[in-house]
Amino acid sequence: MASVSKAAQVGAKKAAKLLPAGVRSEAGARIRRMEFEREITKLRAAREREARIRADRESDSRVESDQEHLRRGSVIVDALKAPLWDNTVLYEAYHATTVGCNPEAIFRGILADPRFEGFTHIWALKDPSGDSSFEREFASNARVRVVSYRSEEYFTALHRAKYLVNNSTFPSEFTKRDNQVYLNTWHGTPLKKMLYDTPAGPRSAGNVVRNALAADYLLSPNRYTTETMYSNAFRLEGIYDGAILELGYPRVDVSLREGAADRARARLESAGLEVQGKRIVLYAPTWKGDDLSNPEDDLEDLAEIVRMASEGLADSGPVVVLLRLHQFVYGRAATDERLSGFLVPLEIGTNELLAATDILVTDYSSIFFDFLPLDRPICFFAKDLTEYTQRRGLYLPKEKWPGPLSETPAKLIDDVRAALTGDQRRTTRREWRKRFASKEDGGATARVIDQVFAGVVGETDLEERRTSVKKRRILLYPGGMSANGITSSAVALLNAINYSEYDVTVYVGPGGDPNMIGRIDPRCRVLHRVGRQVQTPREAQARAAFIQDGPTSSRRVRNTFLELFAREARRCFGDARFDAVVDFSGYSPFFAALLRSVPARRHAIWQHNDLDADSRRFVDGEWPHLRNLRATFALYDGFDALVSVSERLMRRNRKRLERYAPRGKFRYVENLLPVKQIEAQVRGAGLNLRGGMRELVLGPQLEISDIASGLDLAELRTAIDQYSADRSAFPAADRRPTFLFAGRLSPEKALSRLIRAMSILEVEGRSARLVIVGDGPQRHKLEKLVRRLGLQRGVVFAGYQPDAVRLMAKADCFVMSSRYEGQPMVLLEAQLLGLPIVTTRFYTVDGALYGGNGLVTDPTPEALAEGLRAFLDGQVSASVFDYAAYAATAMEHLEAVLRGDPANQNRDDACADLSASATAPSAALPAP
Repeated sequence: MASVSKAAQVGAKKAAKLLPAGVRSEAGARIRRMEFEREITKLRAAREREARIRADRESDSRVESDQEHLRRGSVIVDALKAPLWDNTVLYEAYHATTVGCNPEAIFRGILADPRFEGFTHIWALKDPSGDSSFEREFASNARVRVVSYRSEEYFTALHRAKYLVNNSTFPSEFTKRDNQVYLNTWHGTPLKKMLYDTPAGPRSAGNVVRNALAADYLLSPNRYTTETMYSNAFRLEGIYDGAILELGYPRVDVSLREGAADRARARLESAGLEVQGKRIVLYAPTWKGDDLSNPEDDLEDLAEIVRMASEGLADSGPVVVLLRLHQFVYGRAATDERLSGFLVPLEIGTNELLAATDILVTDYSSIFFDFLPLDRPICFFAKDLTEYTQRRGLYLPKEKWPGPLSETPAKLIDDVRAALTGDQRRTTRREWRKRFASKEDGGATARVIDQVFAGVVGETDLEERRTSVKKRRILLYPGGMSANGITSSAVALLNAINYSEYDVTVYVGPGGDPNMIGRIDPRCRVLHRVGRQVQTPREAQARAAFIQDGPTSSRRVRNTFLELFAREARRCFGDARFDAVVDFSGYSPFFAALLRSVPARRHAIWQHNDLDADSRRFVDGEWPHLRNLRATFALYDGFDALVSVSERLMRRNRKRLERYAPRGKFRYVENLLPVKQIEAQVRGAGLNLRGGMRELVLGPQLEISDIASGLDLAELRTAIDQYSADRSAFPAADRRPTFLFAGRLSPEKALSRLIRAMSILEVEGRSARLVIVGDGPQRHKLEKLVRRLGLQRGVVFAGYQPDAVRLMAKADCFVMSSRYEGQPMVLLEAQLLGLPIVTTRFYTVDGALYGGNGLVTDPTPEALAEGLRAFLDGQVSASVFDYAAYAATAMEHLEAVLRGDPANQNRDDACADLSASATAPSAALPAP
């Protein structure tokens, strides 16, 4: 997550000051919105400028054409189909920026081991000619060669080499093969927080976790790294089936070899750095970024620090200050004259350099863990400690670090002087060495080679380091994660799952609403989709043809399509295996094909609506779901359960889709509600609760956080938008009874019927108003209808509201006029809120209203007007809803689907299908 600039912080604080204190605690104060908007506009402009600057720095960011992507796909697919190169190892370090770290140590160990004389070694480098010393050393060695990163040769080697060694991640195109052996060594013991433990959370984890799931071995230097990083920060506990090798780091062996210090000093002298006869103080700050193309290290600050340190230590005897920068920023620093005489060339390895270092100065870098085995002084310098801790977070408290901590250059110089004259932190440092570096004895390289390449099991049992959690594993795709009923239902289901029995992975695609993704239960492992599908031109044609033709596709097209997605499942999930895979959306043939291809005991796909009717819904001259749903129907044979969201809807889908799946596959699991979030929204609006909701969930009142310190501008903006929407939809001076509809303004909602019903009341002189919450393709037509009927004073369009339930709770009666629905979440919400309900009849309405709640009318404006009139006359009662009992039943049905219990939901029912009053639009729609 990129840091917030000082300008952005100032702008945020200005904006926060414009929000009256009363609004933070309770809606109702007047807000100076225009001034706030001006500050937000300025802040947005500043952030856009920063984004443009970052984009300019992205050396690897380019829009890849479809032709380039397909050409690369052909290379990869050809490589995947060709035999593996048995005695070949591909190495990559730090995204191919250098030869170094653990991969280099392993490479040199194998190269020197007579057991592997017949092995070929391939290094991936972005600039194959950039590491001149490596090139000179191995130019004449026929066993060693270099491939250019992301070239055709690179992707061929990546998918044909028997062994893969990386200290970071392979690119998104990488697809692990059967019988390939992938060792991921990573590159440090974590002090700063990682992946899921950072504010960026799952967004930063995608390709890292994808690589980890493909790896046969993960290398760990200690138990702390295994538990803190791999199990927790990477969220691998419960899903990773490979082995975590706690064998120490091969790169540390370099520092511990006899004569390592003398060799390092000689190389430094050869590089023009005068170190002979001097004590070396090495300053090695961490890389501060989260984006490889946007390193945040400030070269001007770095130059000033090393200059001040060099001058400040001039009277401490023969001392030289050197600077080691991360390879991600070294390229820019190497051309900065201010760093000349300080900057250590990248070709001198970090651990080689540590062997010659007398005092290490660092901030949050894991380099100091590698320095612990040498038992020499460490000083910490972190001038941005407070900001960095708030933004990124640290695992280990600063008070316990194995060296003095300074936040100013002057204090740093004093600390280094003290370390040069006496070692006051030796006891603490040795405690850290015992905890974090007990495996660093110079033999880690040999242990790794024995276990990974020679198949020799060493001092520990691999099984002890495999995942210890034995829960049933679920993989669930929740849909596009936009703000709609499917997303709300998915979030509610994920909140209700028993996490003592289930390990849950939620797979989200690109473009999801971050606010909705943020509502997913934190006990879930959220995986973001990474990269594009790898495919050849022929496969791309087959994919397009299958989605176009669906059930009528040729066998050749279908087989090619399914093979393509079997490979895509391997690319996305590596070697992960699941007990149940759930496509909770049910509308996308892409994700249906992907999820049915993931290895699992059970596969289920949800049906949130009358999908036959949905497939033939005609909007603005086209059928928006026709192709996608027909292609999805054609994939039903790969699922064990087709799950509707109510019993009545299951009957409808079973009858209309019986040609795609046998009767026994059709099941139902009732939709759930995100009760805690509804409670928070309602309490945040300062409302009293009706019905049984108060007893169901009692949470703290939602309050706006301290924006000035937290910089949460999104929440600040939301508070103001909510206040504005409330005032518009419910003016304080308007005391008329208020009907409210919430949902998408689309044809099947038949809102013109509701507006005409309101017109009838207007003609009769009945005092009432209608608030329509939502947006969609019908809005313009509906607004025209309101103007034509002269209802501008009685009908309010509130637009899309991310928390529509807040407005629902303010209404007097909820109203719906749909032609057809699945199990409408909004009716469940209205009942949970205790609202009276008036709705027209549609096929599944009886399964959506519980305990006699609501008044159901015929689907005409006149009948609906009669229902509205009945409410105004006090004849429609508030809803009473035992949600706890309802949810318990739904969870029983879900458990049965996930376990694969025999279906008992397919009993015959003489009146189950198609009543005379059902108004599903199948016959009324134009034929496609």
